[in-house]
Parts: sequence; C-alpha cells; structure tokens
Amino acid sequence: MANSCDTYGDPSCGGFPPPPVTLEDVAHGLAAYILNGQVRLLRLSDGADRTVAPGTLARFTNAGLVYGDGARIWLVPYNQLPLS
Repeated sequence: MANSCDTYGDPSCGGFPPPPVTLEDVAHGLAAYILNGQVRLLRLSDGADRTVAPGTLARFTNAGLVYGDGARIWLVPYNQLPLS
C-alpha cells in the first residue's frame, strides 16, 4: 500500500524544494508571508505589498507583527508597519 507521500506528493515528505512563498499569518486586514527569506506584508483591501525585513517566521500578536531572523526575534507594532 502506498503512503500519502507517494499518493499526494506531500511537500513535507522531503525530496521537494521548499515552496517559494509561505503564508505565515493573517490579521487586521494584513497577510504576512515569507518570500525568498524576506518577511512581507500584503494589505488585503487594496493589494499593497511591502517588505518588512529579512526573516523566516512571522506571526501577528495583539501588539503587532513578531518575526524571527535566525536567533533574533523582533516586534514591530502595528502603527510602525510599512502598510499602516
């Protein structure tokens, strides 16, 4: 019997390159995603798109956007985001 990696081509099974874009989180009308090692924001109302900083993980909190860049963790308050 085939496993799900054989049947569905699940990228988490290995042997596949990482996806070029990874959606990280959505809140307050913004989508945070990673593209080529950069944290980016997309404003859903009008499609405006900006780079925040280099990073590999991003999540929204009540205080703003938290993102990771290697061993560092950064917080950017909502009023300081490039699309506010």
